[in-house]
Parts: sequence; C-alpha cells; structure tokens
Amino acid sequence: MLAIEYDLTVVIPCLNEETTIGLCVQKALDCVRNHNINAEIVVSDNGSSDKSVQIVEDFNLPNVRVVHCCEKGYGNALKAGFLSANGKYILMGDADDTYDMSKIHEFYEKVVSDENISMVIGSRFRGKIEKGAMPFLHKYLGNPVITMLINVLFGVGITDSQCGMRLFKKSDFEKINFTSEGMEFASDIIIEFAKNNMKIVEIPTTLSKDKAGRKPHLRTFPDGYRVIRFILKKRFFE
Repeated sequence: MLAIEYDLTVVIPCLNEETTIGLCVQKALDCVRNHNINAEIVVSDNGSSDKSVQIVEDFNLPNVRVVHCCEKGYGNALKAGFLSANGKYILMGDADDTYDMSKIHEFYEKVVSDENISMVIGSRFRGKIEKGAMPFLHKYLGNPVITMLINVLFGVGITDSQCGMRLFKKSDFEKINFTSEGMEFASDIIIEFAKNNMKIVEIPTTLSKDKAGRKPHLRTFPDGYRVIRFILKKRFFE
C-alpha cells in the first residue's frame, strides 16, 4: 500500500502524556484544517505506560497515527517520527502543551515563503515565556550558555537553541546521519544543519507553563552537562 504524501508532518514525541497529548493533537488538527495545510500528525511514542497511545488512536483519523519507538531517549523518539513522516516538511513539538500547536501555520508559512530556508526554529526569548514556564537556571544560565556555544563554535546566530518547536525540510534531514539519542538531539540538528550550510531562521514563539502534576523529563544538571559535552565534542573531536 502506497503512503499518502503530505505537505507537512507534525511529529510529537510522547512519553506518558495522557493529560495533554489529546489536546496537542486536536490543536494541530484544527490549525492545519483552518489554514488549508495538507498535513498528518504522527505521535512517536517512547514506551508510554499510561493512556497516551489509546487517546491518539481514538481520534481514528487517516492522518493521525502512532509510531512506536522502543529505543529510549528524546532524540530517538523524534528520529523515529521523522523517518516515518510522509510530509515534505516536518514540524516537531512537545506533547506537554507548553508549545502552541495552534501556531503551526506560522512556521510552515515562513519556510514555504523562501525556498532557501531549511529550518524555522521558535524563539521563546524573542516571544513570550509565561511566569513559571521555564526554571530560573534554564532561563538565565543553561539555555543562554548552550546557545552561545553553538553560535560561537558553529556560526549560527540564534537566540534559543533549545526551543522544542521547529520546522525543517525532510529532504535536508535525510542528508545527515544523526547519532545523538537523548536531549542533545535538539542541539545536534542545529549544528548539523549549520555545518551543511543550511539556512536557519527564527520566529517568536510562546512557552506556556507545564500542566500541574506532570513530572518533567529534563534533568537540569545531568542533561545540561551532557549537551555541553556533546557540543564541544562535535566541534573539536569530529
């Protein structure tokens, strides 16, 4: 059976997000319908033990599906979703409803307006960060330091390297062999696009506060150290 081709695939990595995954999928569906974008929604499940998968499957729509990623890690989940995508463009966004899926069209319209653009990445620092949405250390130390390193070492020139909402051409993604598996993948994809002279632009975006009762997947110090070590390795040891 031949896969249906889409203009856009929205990939949502998911691990035990039953509180918000349905809302994210619905917002994405409403956005692409309202803006006449031929799109599919792919939820890349990373081994959820709650009702996340069932909630997505209950949509029972041909352009909403689940792919299962058995290899643990944020990067692994995203790559599994990207590899299964049938869209010319791919947008990634988290399943916790901290990024606004009703704004997908802004990313899509930006990239289709200029064929030279390979990636559109959201910037929470140019947009809005709701009170309590980003921990103090992430906002004033972790993210700025990581972004500065990427800018200086790879000549990128962005303000928010860790934003989890971004859109890129699938054909460009397929040119690169990504090896990162965890949270460092957010930096890896920017670095590799930059090394391959692919144009990256930013648009303002909003970060909303996490829903009450949700345990964050990001571990501030272990993941921060892992990302910085990864960036230095990519620059000086590859």
